[in-house]
Amino acid sequence: MYRLPFFDRLLSHTNSVLSVVPDIFYIPISITIVILIYQHTGTLLFAIATSQSSKAIIFPVIVLLVIPTVNSIILLKKLMEAEKVSTYVEFARSKGLYEYQVFANHIMRNLMMGYLINLKQIVWITLSSLLFLERVMNIFGVSVFIFEYNSPVVLFITFMLLYIPIALLFGMTQYVVNHITGRRMV
Repeated sequence: MYRLPFFDRLLSHTNSVLSVVPDIFYIPISITIVILIYQHTGTLLFAIATSQSSKAIIFPVIVLLVIPTVNSIILLKKLMEAEKVSTYVEFARSKGLYEYQVFANHIMRNLMMGYLINLKQIVWITLSSLLFLERVMNIFGVSVFIFEYNSPVVLFITFMLLYIPIALLFGMTQYVVNHITGRRMV
């Protein structure tokens, strides 16, 4: 996006189309596209739903990746536009640094810090879509434990198994951000 204007325009147009569609519609639209391709070509690209004979693994992962990818691209584009015009980047360019050096040493570092600070929002949006995705595609996952087992112990263990890795991810992110920039994430 930084070096190739064509790629930036293509990604921006694709992302603007995807960002208009509400998150809840990604799943039925993607299922419809796979079914239409199957009807017209006879080729089933992915298993759409889990059954006794086949498990849907790749397709749900790809569909679930759309939401954080769209959010990440929007966030990184905004951060990059802000960093490109900052005074220290202009100063680095005026000192004669190559564009690659400016990007790698100055812009990329602050992009990653801004992205890591906003990572919590992206993770929680993805988790909320995961529950819907599991139900629609008949995947035996977290939603089964949440919706079908009425035991408080099962719910507690399920939520802890979700919370612990995410809390570790956020803790490591906080450490990296604090170590590199000296700033604390909120």
